[in-house]
Amino acid sequence: MNWFTSILIALLVPLIASSQTEAQYSDYIQLLNGGQREVSVASGRVDILTKEYAFEIERAAKWKDSIGQSLWYGL
Repeated sequence: MNWFTSILIALLVPLIASSQTEAQYSDYIQLLNGGQREVSVASGRVDILTKEYAFEIERAAKWKDSIGQSLWYGL
């Protein structure tokens, strides 16, 4: 791969990733890990719930929120 292709990929990846919706990420993660989507719990709604994990899917800018929500939902 030449330097031009590398730069082009580096510039395009964020644009492609930003066009994905939360639901699309949720679908993909569920496909990889199984579990149930949009499960109601006393403290809110878990995006994906497995026997071992509670997944909260958010945009990168909200990563701090998703950690707290996942931990809370997991309890």
